[in-house]
Amino acid sequence: METLEGSKWDIVIAGTGIRESLLALALSRSGKEILHVDNFDKYGGHCAALNLEDAEMWVEQVNRDVNKHSFTVFRNASINTGIEQVSYERGEVQTTRLKSPGDYYLALAPELIYARSALITTFVSSRIEEHLEFLAMGSWWVYTPHGKSFFQMKSQQSQQSQQSQQSQQSQQSQQSHQIPNLKKVPNGREDLFHDESLLSRSKRSLVKFLRFVVDFEEQGKEWESRRQEPFIHFLQTRFGLSGDMLDGVQALAMSSFSAQETTTEYALPRVARHLRSVGVFGQGFGAIIPKYGGLSEVSQVACRALAVGGGVHCLGNGVKEVSLPGTFEQEIKEGETSPRSLKVKLAEGDTVFTNCLIGSQENVPPGLVPDQEKAPAKEEVCFTRSVSVVSSSLEPLFPPLGEDSQPPTGAVVVVPGSVLAAKKDAESTPPVYIIIHSSDTGECPKRQCILYASTASPSASETLTTAINLVLASVAVTEASIATALQSLSLGGDTPQSKSSGSHSSPSILWSMQYEQRCPKTSPKTPSERVHRVPGSNEKVMVFEPEGLDLVFEDEPVLDSVKEAWKAILSFDGAQVDEAGFMKFAPRGGEVMNEE
Repeated sequence: METLEGSKWDIVIAGTGIRESLLALALSRSGKEILHVDNFDKYGGHCAALNLEDAEMWVEQVNRDVNKHSFTVFRNASINTGIEQVSYERGEVQTTRLKSPGDYYLALAPELIYARSALITTFVSSRIEEHLEFLAMGSWWVYTPHGKSFFQMKSQQSQQSQQSQQSQQSQQSQQSHQIPNLKKVPNGREDLFHDESLLSRSKRSLVKFLRFVVDFEEQGKEWESRRQEPFIHFLQTRFGLSGDMLDGVQALAMSSFSAQETTTEYALPRVARHLRSVGVFGQGFGAIIPKYGGLSEVSQVACRALAVGGGVHCLGNGVKEVSLPGTFEQEIKEGETSPRSLKVKLAEGDTVFTNCLIGSQENVPPGLVPDQEKAPAKEEVCFTRSVSVVSSSLEPLFPPLGEDSQPPTGAVVVVPGSVLAAKKDAESTPPVYIIIHSSDTGECPKRQCILYASTASPSASETLTTAINLVLASVAVTEASIATALQSLSLGGDTPQSKSSGSHSSPSILWSMQYEQRCPKTSPKTPSERVHRVPGSNEKVMVFEPEGLDLVFEDEPVLDSVKEAWKAILSFDGAQVDEAGFMKFAPRGGEVMNEE
């Protein structure tokens, strides 16, 4: 459309986050006239994917907006760049540097999707799965520093610096035999039996837990009286798990909170979800990620489905003002049966009319939702997050999953709070999760990878950096060993690599972006609570309540809130809504969605 001024719509959707985009998909065959707008010029909302130039503009926008609205989700954003790395490979000097900004496609909030997720069923029933490509998340790893926390290692280094050079060199030599490493978490009993690092007694304890957790719902007597007990204590006392085994099972829960805050009631279904999903789509993995930016790609595909159904999209032109019913006059043109209920002014100045407005809090005007400005007073959690481009493909973290499985393109590394804190704070310190995407995701060039790190703590950029460096140093030892072995087998002779001390370069960070993201600590419990009806709007204005932040896509909060909004919109004129038809579409008679 050349202009939106004066146009009339049945529905205006504000925002292209995952909920707003799935709602657009659900309404794409409703026959309604729908305008879909967003303040941001990228699809995806909180899960948008950005190239390097987009990221710079996003950082400026975040730091500017945080001074305008107290409810801003992102804050304290910054970028570090300009790093190069020189290495040697096959006798030639190689320089690793950033490529063109457009060669990167970085997700703000990547989430894993488990094979048993209802979202995948929704993709199939709504006929959009053929427009998405999914990749396998591979191994889960836990950082295990041989019994020493980073806090302890730092204290030891401080003591060494005060001793004589000779004594310091001696102690450092001893410490070199205690290099921290990464422990691969078994995905099930088969992995467990092949793990030679575990004692038979430990394996028996883990097998006992695995048998229990796969149908824990049927064994309520074993855990329901302990539902609020820390999961780590339940594992210790009920199954005798300890040490690395505890950290490994905790890692499968994908809980962002500390060991003390992660309850048995919270963790059990999450561990069960992981184990039940393994093998559904292929041997050795249970989680997948959409190619090209994660959930941002899902949002784009869902929005394209609305465009095929006749909807109109307008990015970078969000809702600025809303006039509620009875507060404005509207001209009724010939042929119109009734005026629209709402007047909406967009950021670029156009005024449109609609019978319904629904969107996310960040995409509706401040003050439209009562007490919106007081949102920080609610129980919230602030995450510190980072996105890092690394100069290596980190291949040791992507071992083959099985003979018939696709190659893994992602890995999860967990650095427990016990590694990063003093002993007395071990159980109260949240872990750092590092989700690693290879270049096969389409998010970076070959021979590089992307690290998405997060921890449930504010102002924790240094903690993330420490965790990333520990993991990179651990992988570097393995890469150097592989390089040395390959050199002795195939190169031989005097090469720059054999002449130079430490000539194999360690993986390093070429570019990184840090920011904080805040959200409610818990999500609303019921569908009606997840969709707020604005008073005075005759339920014509609805706002999706903020959801808790998770590293894994949660079916219930997202899909239930979308279904609640879908039912409300379709029943405005008194029509009966067939709930069984939610997101279930027949093939479109040969129509193909455009890529634009």
